[in-house]
Amino acid sequence: MMQSRKHIFIGAFFVGLVINICAGLIYIYDGLPQRLPAQAIIYASGQNDFNPRREECHQPTITHLKASGPCVVVHDSDAQNYPFRYISFGDSFSNTLMPVLKDLGKKFHINGWQTSFSSCPPLWGVERYRTLGGGYQYPCRAFNEEVFNLITKNNIDNVILFARWSAYENEYVIGKANAPPPITMNESRENFHTAIQNTIISLTNRNIHLWIILQPPEYPFNVPQALSRTSLTHGDPLKLGMSKKIADAQNHPLLSILSKIPSQNTALVHVIDLNRYLCQNDKCKVEDSGHSLYRDESHLSVYGIRYLEALFLPMFKGLSNHD
Repeated sequence: MMQSRKHIFIGAFFVGLVINICAGLIYIYDGLPQRLPAQAIIYASGQNDFNPRREECHQPTITHLKASGPCVVVHDSDAQNYPFRYISFGDSFSNTLMPVLKDLGKKFHINGWQTSFSSCPPLWGVERYRTLGGGYQYPCRAFNEEVFNLITKNNIDNVILFARWSAYENEYVIGKANAPPPITMNESRENFHTAIQNTIISLTNRNIHLWIILQPPEYPFNVPQALSRTSLTHGDPLKLGMSKKIADAQNHPLLSILSKIPSQNTALVHVIDLNRYLCQNDKCKVEDSGHSLYRDESHLSVYGIRYLEALFLPMFKGLSNHD
């Protein structure tokens, strides 16, 4: 009898636990929003806070890119006389830039182009494979070549490169154009490093300014969801942020490659470190004033990229002083 009661109590405990977990998940996602605290709703809504022109400007077909070109950043009617001073491209990280590029473009009366393709590094002469040794081949090479052709055709002398750089260092398989696919990650990594150097040297030799944006801290969890859960349990959102040391380590491989670029080329290379604002006092932040700075584990939200606007002011001041 005692054993039976014990089983009943244990069963009741776990049923209650499951109900509480399910209730929490309903709160965090779409169920019963009227009962969810306002702050938790605001945090969770960060998942949908992405570039409103994402579908229009991200991942175009090569045919469309050749026929119509990249998206015009400031496409308002009052921007018709704005000079085009730059092109911004990269993987899906690059697409997150559009809102702040548009905001600053309107302030400085400067326009530019933006295009991006998921999982494609904005580098010259690379192939992108799904697996070592070959497999599915992403259209990165054709996409990048078309963008570089546009740079030449339009005499663009400012190029903004933004990507999830660490992914090409540690996860994604990078090959060389007109060469067999790599069979080891070391070979893939060497291809990535060589492509960065070749891209920088090639563009700066043509007197093109390169604005290379370092990636923001990448987390092992969905940031808006974690913030919403933390709000529900009255936790401290600051504790979700990683240390600046770990965040900087994610960008260390890229910075190491940049340090090896010949000095005659580095004068035209400008590095924008997002951690300057995202990480202070040895701690990185994932929210500001009750809003998530991210829309998932690694992509910045529109609120997040606008929070970093001051970091892009020197670039736009330089573009506005362009002869």
